[in-house]
Amino acid sequence: MALDITLEKDVLIPASENPDDHAFYWAVNLSYTSREGSGMVMSALRRMSTGADNWRQRKSTIQRWMSPDNGATWTGKEPELPSGSYDSKDLRLPWMHFLDPSTDRLLSVYQTSHSRPGGEGGATALFYEISNDQGRTWSPARQIIHPDPAFDEAHWMPGVTDNLQYVGVDQAPFARLDDGTIVFGFTVHPHAPDFPTEQFYVGVIFLRGRWSDDLSQMAWESGDVVQVPPEVSPYGACEPDLVHLGGQRMFITMRCQGEYEPAGVFSTKQWAISEDGGRTWSDPQMLCYEDGAMVCAPASLSAFETDPSTGKIYWFANILDKPVTDQLPRYPLAMAEFDPQRLCLIKDTVTVIQDLPDGAPANRGYTNFGHYVDRVTGQFVLTMAEMPKYSVKDFRADTVRYRIKVN
Repeated sequence: MALDITLEKDVLIPASENPDDHAFYWAVNLSYTSREGSGMVMSALRRMSTGADNWRQRKSTIQRWMSPDNGATWTGKEPELPSGSYDSKDLRLPWMHFLDPSTDRLLSVYQTSHSRPGGEGGATALFYEISNDQGRTWSPARQIIHPDPAFDEAHWMPGVTDNLQYVGVDQAPFARLDDGTIVFGFTVHPHAPDFPTEQFYVGVIFLRGRWSDDLSQMAWESGDVVQVPPEVSPYGACEPDLVHLGGQRMFITMRCQGEYEPAGVFSTKQWAISEDGGRTWSDPQMLCYEDGAMVCAPASLSAFETDPSTGKIYWFANILDKPVTDQLPRYPLAMAEFDPQRLCLIKDTVTVIQDLPDGAPANRGYTNFGHYVDRVTGQFVLTMAEMPKYSVKDFRADTVRYRIKVN
């Protein structure tokens, strides 16, 4: 039996009416800007095809948008910044926003990557900014660097210290622990001559941030890298999501892509749990339902949200009825209740939010969504590009918004 939900859908950012405008928007990293009130902030990422069939060659721009009225209307606060393409190794990824309700400070984290001399990959760094006036102004950006004197701008964190590893993060899952620590996770790629950074994932890692006494900056440290063996995924684990279960306890699922040849490995979601705030993690296990059956999903993004009225935890993802070995299809978009005691999904609660509409291109995906809980209505809100609207060659899409209430 599926969940009893009320579902609303509207268009947040309409596709261009100009067929020569080959672009669409991701609306991601949404957050309220203060403990109370209706101010919000998000990152708008404009993706452009520029005639490139390979997604790694497509360029983007980023812009921070603000809403004064609980997301009803949005305006760009600053000029668009070039984001670059992944193949160029010169990237400026979107701001990831997190409101710390205990300090009423808004945190923004973003990634940069630059080409290294000799073409040995991208030198990646993470920066953070702080706003204490609801996102109107931000502190100067500071690079995240481990406080030990052995670390610097190039060797900035244990686990990514050689600066030849590429880290990937543009929709990080954040959590605030009971002791005030702010935690977020991302993908770490390996570097070795026989393990190309642009093709393989190694695992995920979580950073732990603590405020200074005057709340003007943060000190950062890293936990252990979470990895899966190659028989689980030849590409490793990436794109973690995260739910805080109280105290120092956190649960994650990770995207693990399969491979048809030669072994016939299915794509899975692997989970791990930390009892010490992300410093160490259990060995990963396959995400299952309460009866032990595999949760079938492509290699795509997923996210947890908690219903503020009931405390129940829900998982949002592309949930399939049979396993696949790659990243497709990315429909239907669905949700299910998570059982925090048994660490599984409850099968009877799997509920489709959006399946592939009649007449839509077969390669349309309902994925890479922004998400938050509306503090006024209690609805879960998902924002995503309904892409492609016509075809991949056209590249236009509406950015749509789903409002979901569990009755």
